[in-house]
Amino acid sequence: MRVRLLNRYWTVVRRALRANDGTCDPPQRKGRKHGRTHDRGREIVIDISLHGEKELEITCHELLHGCAWEVLAEDVVERCSAKFASLAWRLGCRRYSCRAPDRHGLKDLEHLLGTVLGGYVWKVAGDDWVSAASRDIVRAMYRLGWRMERK
Repeated sequence: MRVRLLNRYWTVVRRALRANDGTCDPPQRKGRKHGRTHDRGREIVIDISLHGEKELEITCHELLHGCAWEVLAEDVVERCSAKFASLAWRLGCRRYSCRAPDRHGLKDLEHLLGTVLGGYVWKVAGDDWVSAASRDIVRAMYRLGWRMERK
């Protein structure tokens, strides 16, 4: 699945990983096709064995790396993604295999992620970056099948 994060594109795939739960290629990485560079070379890989809240945390963690490779340190990305995943999971965020068109709760997730991100990076990145990053991360999560349960 191809996703856009702050005007850069990554291909998100799920495959077996041995060393860690997820990886994100640096934004500077480019693929090559017919002698020209293109954006299909960047990948975010999520371990296929992950499920539940841990899968949500790692997905958010790697998407956040895609947005904030130059801006955030690893410990900030870990704390931010863990906090967001914990709150979103308690509020009913789940991954569904069907691609239902229901957009219920996207704005709530975007606001929640913006609040969590803002608490960690507002002074470093600013309001515009926080809102753009949270919007793109939540849109990517939606494309990957994450939805809010209807109450």
